[in-house]
Amino acid sequence: DLIEFSPRLVADITNKVESFSVTKTLSDLGTHSMPTGTLLASTGSVSLFDDELSFNENNPFNSETNQGSIISQYSNSRIKFLFYDIIKNVNSYDYYIPIKTLYSERIPQVSDTAASINFDLRDLFFLLESKKSPELLLTNVSLSYAITVLLDSIGFSNYTFKRTEEDEELIIPFFFVGPDQNIAETLQQLAISSQSAMFFNEYNDLVVMSKNYLMPSATARPTD
Repeated sequence: DLIEFSPRLVADITNKVESFSVTKTLSDLGTHSMPTGTLLASTGSVSLFDDELSFNENNPFNSETNQGSIISQYSNSRIKFLFYDIIKNVNSYDYYIPIKTLYSERIPQVSDTAASINFDLRDLFFLLESKKSPELLLTNVSLSYAITVLLDSIGFSNYTFKRTEEDEELIIPFFFVGPDQNIAETLQQLAISSQSAMFFNEYNDLVVMSKNYLMPSATARPTD
């Protein structure tokens, strides 16, 4: 497990992890007959034994005494957790296989003594929920263009489209986005109307996958 507090501050906290869980959600088959037409958040949790009071806001770093935690000031912010499977010493190399990237949802309860702390985690879906959709009326636009306009409006560029070669992209005669919608709600409506699967992958890319790509015929594409 790696923990990222800022683009320049990353720590390996594997030896502090007591337990963790990751649930990667593609769809809810309880409400849908196929794993398409939805955009859902993946979730998880991690329990750490904070023996050095690293996450305690009452333990700030003191440069004069060289004591305290250099990360306590970030404990009130969203913390980015990167989970990996590590395969060690394969021909003298260690391979890091990404499992999921998640973010802390709330400030955990801490004490002034060494203790376990628990983080509830969620993927980057929270960003789409927090950003308002632009009000739009576009005519005869492709699905990929509509999604690109939405995501570009919030400065999000980590997305990818997956279709089979035989797939013809959906053309939307009238793409209307009214007031008081967030990006997640608009994408969910597009997923329903196009029967696409939308989810965040292990690298935090938003993947938009056509139904035929997700559930291909034997000749459409090779599966792995």
